[in-house]
Amino acid sequence: MSLTCQRIGCDAKFDDDATNTETSCQHHDGQPCFHDGRQFWTCCPQTKRSTFDEFLQIPGCKWSRHTAEKQAPVKPVETSAPRPGEHVPVVTGGG
Repeated sequence: MSLTCQRIGCDAKFDDDATNTETSCQHHDGQPCFHDGRQFWTCCPQTKRSTFDEFLQIPGCKWSRHTAEKQAPVKPVETSAPRPGEHVPVVTGGG
């Protein structure tokens, strides 16, 4: 029976434990991040892309076994610069 890997960025088909090794699955374990028209994964921020199609093609940065278990939903990280006149709180370490 063929299963589909549920890890983000993998989606490969796999059949059994005999061929499912610790290096079978290439995936991302971070969150997608969208900032200033650039997209990247928080686990590999050095690979920023300008289009969503390019973003989807970024190879996974982690290797492990495939899994058929549904992964927890990944919430995208959206960042943006403050707007002019917008108050931005600054938090400093206290003692």
